[in-house]
Amino acid sequence: GERMIVVSDQVALENVKNQSTTARLIGASVGIDAALKNLVEACGIPLAEALVMVSERPARVLRLTDRGFLRVGLRADLVLLTEDLSVHTVVCDGFPTSVVAN
Repeated sequence: GERMIVVSDQVALENVKNQSTTARLIGASVGIDAALKNLVEACGIPLAEALVMVSERPARVLRLTDRGFLRVGLRADLVLLTEDLSVHTVVCDGFPTSVVAN
C-alpha cells in the first residue's frame, strides 16, 4: 500500500568475504535494483508504484526534501534502467558516475 517502502543495506560481496569470523553487522547482498525487479516481476506490482517505493517514499520518511522526486532545483541523482530493469547508468548530482555493460 501507500506506506510500503523498500530500502537496502547492500554491501559488496568482496567486503563480506574479507571479514574475519568475529561477529559483525554486515549488509544484504540484494540491492535496490534487484528488489525493484522482484517487486515488478515476482510480486506483480506495477512499475510506477514500485519506483515510488524505492525513491519518493524512502526520501519522505528520511525527510530528505532535496531528493526522491524529479523537480527543478532538486539533486539530480538518477538511476537509468534498461527495459529489463537492469541498471544502465547512475547519475549523481547531475553527472554520470558509472555505466554498467549488459
